[in-house]
Amino acid sequence: MIRSEHMKVDTTALSQCTAIYLFGDWIKSEGCLFELQCARQFGIEILREQGTPNPNDVILTYNGSKLVSVEYTVRILLNYEQKD
Repeated sequence: MIRSEHMKVDTTALSQCTAIYLFGDWIKSEGCLFELQCARQFGIEILREQGTPNPNDVILTYNGSKLVSVEYTVRILLNYEQKD
């Protein structure tokens, strides 16, 4: 099967899912990034393994069906205790 055929099969399967689960080095996998994009388009719940990048912080840019860039914003939360 060629890549476009795999994508059609993957898209059809994803359209019937209620959630996807991202784990490990998913941010480095073009297949996982494609599934993330599909989940966003279909309104599917996106779950992730603790300690992996937050999908809400990932911006995917496509040219047609070709992924051309992945931007990832890291959120840093700082807690400052106020001393009386």
